[in-house]
Amino acid sequence: MKSSENHLHRLEDLKDYQVAPDNTDIRNWNVIDVDDRVIGTVDSLLVDLVTKRVVYVDVEVDDSIISANHDPDSSPGELKEFNNKAGDTHIIIPIGMMDIDLSRHRVRALGLNHRSFSDAPRYDRNYSFESRV
Repeated sequence: MKSSENHLHRLEDLKDYQVAPDNTDIRNWNVIDVDDRVIGTVDSLLVDLVTKRVVYVDVEVDDSIISANHDPDSSPGELKEFNNKAGDTHIIIPIGMMDIDLSRHRVRALGLNHRSFSDAPRYDRNYSFESRV
């Protein structure tokens, strides 16, 4: 995500940006699925510089839920950045699919269950994926 053409950037990489005072910084909070199972933690917030809003949540998926059938060398279609290399544990979720539970300091992924996360394609955090998302 180093290209100047990219509109998506990690919040922590933007020195003049921060979570607005009337919003909650959910980084490092647990992410749970629809069945209340912890599937990982929020690693980063991806900001669209055009709209100046968080549009995706970068979730580091817990290794324990990665499916035994998950093929780290598979690549769905031509999306080479979603190549599921061994050790890749990050996925992105649109912010609109997340519900923030302030009382429990956790984030619920709406409509997604354990299986959704265990088989989801991972992404390389160093690859510019914006044009493909």
